Amino acid sequence: MTTNKPKFTHIAFSGGGFCGLVYLGILRFLKQEGYDKDIINIAGVSIGAVFAAILALDIPLEIIEGYLKEQYADEKNKVRIHLEDAFEKIMKEKGITDLDNYTRKIQDNYLGNMTFMELTKKTGKNLIIVATHLETMKPTYFSVDDTPHVMVVDAIQASMTVPLITPPKKIGNDYYTDGGVACNTMPLIFENVAKENILLLHLSMVINIDKKLIHESIFYYIMTFLSVFMENNTLLKIITDQYPYYIQYKNYALSMFPLTIVDNHITYDISNDDIDKSIEFGYEDTYKYFRSKNLI
Repeated sequence: MTTNKPKFTHIAFSGGGFCGLVYLGILRFLKQEGYDKDIINIAGVSIGAVFAAILALDIPLEIIEGYLKEQYADEKNKVRIHLEDAFEKIMKEKGITDLDNYTRKIQDNYLGNMTFMELTKKTGKNLIIVATHLETMKPTYFSVDDTPHVMVVDAIQASMTVPLITPPKKIGNDYYTDGGVACNTMPLIFENVAKENILLLHLSMVINIDKKLIHESIFYYIMTFLSVFMENNTLLKIITDQYPYYIQYKNYALSMFPLTIVDNHITYDISNDDIDKSIEFGYEDTYKYFRSKNLI
């Protein structure tokens, strides 16, 4: 192993929808190699917000893997809604499903009603979660410094709220949507930190959709537009300020939004094999990156 092993004190998890399941493999590698030992400041956007909290709380990854496999195996947790009903829900509720199923296990077993201040006192970590303020369309940074009394689970849900898929999240008197809309990575948050101490994890957006389907359904059109917008938003920030430890991921078992339309119903199906492959891809690509840098 190299003797010039970097000391990461800051880490940022980008958004990426269901592509973000690769974070299980990424974190497994970082923990195995001890790269998580000095990390104090942890930022996350969208799906990255969940894994930022998982790292901050030091939740065992095998437990998270079990939660995911249990959740997606349960038919009650799967989205299946008729297109007409979906449009009606969007008009009335501004979304077709909520995020409770995606955060319930972590909330019930680890987070509860924990605030950012309580999390910092418990873990010694500085967790930063980014959401987009719906009125200003600018990023809001939830953290112990700026929002000490906000519940962490509320900020996670706000950051994960995909426009038109899930309704905006209300916190206090304000409404928030997906953090990736305004800020999909965190270079600007850590701008006063030595760059060699920052690890940036960027999930390059992938949405595998037949071009014909984009014209057949507004949902495919919306998902394609959103993924491209978030990708460009990320790259603009990265290009303007280079970081020595910036990893861009492109291999996934799942697309950003693996939605399908069957018999005029919107649905998705995620298998244990999809989860296992996501872990494998995340681990292998992180290993290859560190190997290319002669860091292992």
